Amino acid sequence: MNVLSKENKFLATFASSMVALTIVTLSSVASDSASDEIKSIIPAEVVSSARTPASVSKEKIKPAKIKFKSISLDLCEETPSVDSQYEVRGQFVQIKGKNCIKDNNLSVVKIVNQTNGYTASLLPSGNSEYQTDLIQLSEGSNQIVLQYQSAKGQPLEQKITLKAQIQNPQF
Repeated sequence: MNVLSKENKFLATFASSMVALTIVTLSSVASDSASDEIKSIIPAEVVSSARTPASVSKEKIKPAKIKFKSISLDLCEETPSVDSQYEVRGQFVQIKGKNCIKDNNLSVVKIVNQTNGYTASLLPSGNSEYQTDLIQLSEGSNQIVLQYQSAKGQPLEQKITLKAQIQNPQF
């Protein structure tokens, strides 16, 4: 059994790297005026000067179409805390509306889909408005709870029910 020492392994790796580097160097030198001898050593695909991206398909890539519904809900004291029901065709919903919270502080707002546990991220949208990211829905009934504080610091809660009809999810 022939065992290579660490030093011999290093030398073997170094030598194979040098051969590869030599081929790449020769391919950059090889041109129409280069000798046939050099061209015969290097494979034709290495000599090619056309550069193309390694991972791009030749087919045109179509952007994914995401179906979602946008719902308007204001975060204000005068907003009734009654259960509202909506029908949604798609996997996502986005909630947006007026922000009456003191100092427009969205950090006191929590929006959760209690059906699947998804917690929405809130984004300021304009001077006194907000919007969420796309809230993922489960097939059927989804209970969404909005918890926030009034301008006076009192806790408020709104609940909405979304009946989601998901057709052919694209994940």
